[in-house]
Amino acid sequence: ELLACKPQQPSWFCSHWWGERISDFQKCVSLHSNLRSISEESAYWVCAFANRQHSLQEEVTQDPRKTSFCRALTLSKGTLLILDDSTGFSGPATAFSRIWCAFEEFLVLERQLGEEGDQISSDGADARMFLDIAVCAQGRTALLADGPTARDKDIGEEWAGGAAGTKAVREMQFPVELIRAGLNLQLQNAQASVEDDRCYILNVVAGQPLEKRPPLDQHQRYDWVNKRLRATFAER
Repeated sequence: ELLACKPQQPSWFCSHWWGERISDFQKCVSLHSNLRSISEESAYWVCAFANRQHSLQEEVTQDPRKTSFCRALTLSKGTLLILDDSTGFSGPATAFSRIWCAFEEFLVLERQLGEEGDQISSDGADARMFLDIAVCAQGRTALLADGPTARDKDIGEEWAGGAAGTKAVREMQFPVELIRAGLNLQLQNAQASVEDDRCYILNVVAGQPLEKRPPLDQHQRYDWVNKRLRATFAER
């Protein structure tokens, strides 16, 4: 068991379904770090490494908003959603069918909604929560960024297309089938390894009592999340 020598505040929260190849996960984080020009001192929060696996009951509570996941995401400047390619046992975009991933994206969208109007943090920095989406498919890694990255801006200075043009050309490599999966996601149909987790999360999203059984099959908040996430793909 490895422990950090001091507390670390996460800069980016990694949202993924735990079933992708570790090498693909590493490639996605590496590409993201390079394009965003993230320093070595900045930390990515990854559940498998950040949570103490010997005492998960202390990290995963009945109320999803009080879990370590939620606390870490709240402290982060952005979330990196990592999708998988089609394999012999999963994919594509398995994260869209997993309720914990859906909940994490819900938290990002909820925070973005609260930030509309270009709110600024107390220290004067831009407080906007970013949602980037990465995939490693057929040996190639691609990133859909929430706005131009630092690398896009640097390259954009060298040609007429600018940062926006650089971003558009770079993101043409993103697999079409994953974009299609994003345009057809349904939060309410996402699954969990533990049925109670699925019920708790749907109840939180719909604003219902945690203990409500079964959770609602349809709700306007589900529709809101679905539409906002679909728009994320449609706009990029």
